[in-house]
Amino acid sequence: MNFYVPLMDEKSQFFWNLIRSNLFFEYRFTTDRRIRGLFWEGDSTDRRSVLVGEDLPGGDEDDPVMVIHESSFFPGTMMFACTLAMFMERRPPVALAISEHVRVVEFDEG
Repeated sequence: MNFYVPLMDEKSQFFWNLIRSNLFFEYRFTTDRRIRGLFWEGDSTDRRSVLVGEDLPGGDEDDPVMVIHESSFFPGTMMFACTLAMFMERRPPVALAISEHVRVVEFDEG
C-alpha cells in the first residue's frame, strides 16, 4: 500500500488515526478506507478534484489536504477532508457530499 500523509512520513498511520479519533469524538464515525483522492469525472487534474497532498478546491493556497475519511453513516456519499491549517488551528475537517460525478480512489488503486 502506498499510503501517506503529507509531512508525516513514517507517522502517517498515527496521524490518520488521530484525525479519525477526533472525528469519532464529534460523532462523525468513519470507515477504514484509506482514500487518496476524490476525482471529478475520474480526472485527478480537474480543479474540482480533492487529492491528499494538494490544496482543497476553494480553500487556501499552500494548505494541503492531509487525510480524507469516509463517513460510516453515509459510505460512498460523504467524506471528511482535513487540511494542514484545519489540523494546526484545531478546526474540524470539512464534510464533502459526493455525487455520481466523483470517483473515490483509495491508496491501493493505481
